[in-house]
Amino acid sequence: MLAPVAADIKLTYICGNAFRLRNNSSDTITVRYDVYGTSETGLVFLAGKPAGALYSETYFTTTNKGTVRVFLGTQLVQTKANGNKPACTLPSDTIRVPIPGGFVWPRGDSIPTVASTADTRARFYRRLVMIEVAPSMGGQTFNAILAKFGATVAGGFPEARLYVLTIPDPVSYDSLLSVVLRLRAEPGVVAALGAEFGSVADVPQGLYPYDGSRSTQASMRSTSPASPNWSRVAIRAPLGWGCETGSAARPIGVGVLDYLFDATDPDLDAVATTLVLPPQELAPALAGSSVNLSEPFNRSHGNGVAGVMAAKGGNGDGVAGLIWNRSLHLYPLADGNDVIYNFPVYLRSRVVPDLIANQVRLLVVSLTFGSGDPLVYPVIEAEIARYLASGGVLVLATDNVGGSKTQSELASLTLATAGLRRAAAVLYSQFPGQVWFISGTDKAGQIWSNSTRYVGLEALAAPAVDVLTLGRPMDWPGSPPDSAVRAPSGVSFAAPAVAGTAALLWSRDPSLTGAQVLELLQQGAARGRPNPFTGAWEMPQLLAGGVRQLDVYGSLQLQAESPGMPLCGNRLWTEGNAVFAERGSSNPEPIATLPHGAGFIFPFHGGRKLVAQDALTWDAYVFEQGQSGGWTQAGEW
Repeated sequence: MLAPVAADIKLTYICGNAFRLRNNSSDTITVRYDVYGTSETGLVFLAGKPAGALYSETYFTTTNKGTVRVFLGTQLVQTKANGNKPACTLPSDTIRVPIPGGFVWPRGDSIPTVASTADTRARFYRRLVMIEVAPSMGGQTFNAILAKFGATVAGGFPEARLYVLTIPDPVSYDSLLSVVLRLRAEPGVVAALGAEFGSVADVPQGLYPYDGSRSTQASMRSTSPASPNWSRVAIRAPLGWGCETGSAARPIGVGVLDYLFDATDPDLDAVATTLVLPPQELAPALAGSSVNLSEPFNRSHGNGVAGVMAAKGGNGDGVAGLIWNRSLHLYPLADGNDVIYNFPVYLRSRVVPDLIANQVRLLVVSLTFGSGDPLVYPVIEAEIARYLASGGVLVLATDNVGGSKTQSELASLTLATAGLRRAAAVLYSQFPGQVWFISGTDKAGQIWSNSTRYVGLEALAAPAVDVLTLGRPMDWPGSPPDSAVRAPSGVSFAAPAVAGTAALLWSRDPSLTGAQVLELLQQGAARGRPNPFTGAWEMPQLLAGGVRQLDVYGSLQLQAESPGMPLCGNRLWTEGNAVFAERGSSNPEPIATLPHGAGFIFPFHGGRKLVAQDALTWDAYVFEQGQSGGWTQAGEW
């Protein structure tokens, strides 16, 4: 099979120790040569003959003087003695251009880049690639590769044996990868790789709070679904806390409507918590209430929902909620052991006025309240509409009874406890992006079997099984002090996780609308990421019903890709004496300048402060981000 190919190869002695190989074939051929009687051997890559030409020519020079033998595979093709002529000047195009030095990566705003489909934070120059070729590759073969790919030599790194090539713009990541893979397959190309857009460092690291015996740092770091804090790990809350724990110029207001609360729990931070009690004339309920408030689970339900969203983290007690620094408003629907019976009056006189007056951005309702009966329902709908018109967001958990319900079914409910559900379904389209129905997931990351599907309405899903959260200490007495921390199951505990994440996003940009925050949540949940339990890179899949599981860190990262945001997950690099922040597909943002050159970089938790070291003097300087998003030097460190 090699015989026809061998017939296309002709070896000629030229002068000195130089030889020429001609290839009559249109295919690139790789041959091996040796100098007989010596240990010298090497490869020569013969470009295919150009269109319209009789052959291609490749010159090579041996180190030792002697007879040269050329092999194709194991077959000896030709032998040519060294004619012992003096050295001569070979044709200029036979000598491969040397690797130029001193290349500097371009940083202009117009430089095109592309993000990896596996990790959107990994970015590459679209028109630049790097290759290493075999030392024996001649100029004609090298030039043939450049011509084949429409490439030119832009520079290089001689120490790394790499050429930097400019190629026609492939536009997409997949096309760029295809070019690199084809280059790697070229005979004589030792290595081909993309050009990364900057020397980068990940920021920030996770924040792993200690909150008592059942909520330890170790449980936050665990990659096992059996960990007590699996529900926080599953949605990457610790990494999210590395970006943001809450507060703003005015702490974001969040609310919970539930049966009962113990606002004295230190984890709810009494200074930042308001308990809005119903007026006395609304209680007690009529005899025969359907809710058994002698049951500890029911009595602690409100603290459980509030704990997932807003428990203060890192205080050695209880659990860590999604947003630690906030303004929490609690609206109890019971007085002692009885549920109040005139819900519309409470909603109209206390709840909605407090929500609007204190700019409570989110109201979480994980139970179903208020009657759908036409005698009282219109007031419930009108009051919820008043709250939504003020810019608020209503976050509701779906049911725990399995099955499914359509919007029209929800909007026509008349049950004695269906008022809020009905109002939310009716107002869903009138206030787009402000009514969020949340379903629950299990430890496999799939929709929990008990989670009722609200067809076409569900905004997101979040963990609903064994969710570590607060109970009321008076309902779960014992020792140690955090004995009331429980791990209940229910979609009730999925909704506050989404609401808490939304509050984190709002705390960094209070100007966002509910619809904009929801878009960040949904797009953040769709981003590629390492699986928190396996470490394998994955693109989150749509779950049953077309929803995705909440990803706290993914949403905060996405928001931080806008210039002026804290650094959360945005990579840093140094160029000369400047420090740049990567901002997604936007232009890189210069955030710090050093006197001589930028060396070591250390970003602080929260992404609003960093230390950068001067590469010449080793002095370290502190840079801080102000409320307007700009960065200023705040002195030496």
